[in-house]
Amino acid sequence: MPLETFPEIQAFLVSILPIAGIRVSIPFAVTVLELSWQSAFLISIAGGVFAMFMIFTFLEWVTEFLRKYFRIFEIIIDYIFEKTRREKKESVEKYGYFALAGFTAVPLPFSGVWTASLVAYLFGLNYRKSVLSIFFGALVSAIIVTAVTVTGETITTNGGLRLVGLFFLIAIFYYYLFFNKKEEKHE
Repeated sequence: MPLETFPEIQAFLVSILPIAGIRVSIPFAVTVLELSWQSAFLISIAGGVFAMFMIFTFLEWVTEFLRKYFRIFEIIIDYIFEKTRREKKESVEKYGYFALAGFTAVPLPFSGVWTASLVAYLFGLNYRKSVLSIFFGALVSAIIVTAVTVTGETITTNGGLRLVGLFFLIAIFYYYLFFNKKEEKHE
């Protein structure tokens, strides 16, 4: 059976990708695959949690394998670990698991489940606390992305995009009038 017949699997696979993750899988599932926002939300969370457990399960093995069989990776990995730990140790100790959750919750590039899991591994943070923090952050991220996706889809579906454009033009016009009055006062 082709993959097109299973949009849920497609959404799940997108959600476990390192660069895409939750912030791409939810809009993709809702707009392209035409899944309900509830399904997209749950599938994306499941994918994020799956990715987190895969990272925690295999990252140490991959790191040790690369160190053992490739001298250049040993040098690079040691350098990255030492430098990062030295520069960020104080911040991690100060903010710890709250920062990990917050970092995961922000739906921006190079933040999310993958990066937070790498940070937790890199600093040797407690496994259970890290899992809970990353899960909570992923949940918040999924809520934010779902809200933005559903709002955007509602606006575009109902012709509201014209209304948003009109408000944008009014704001620009008001901004222009406001600054012209300021310049006249200074003259």
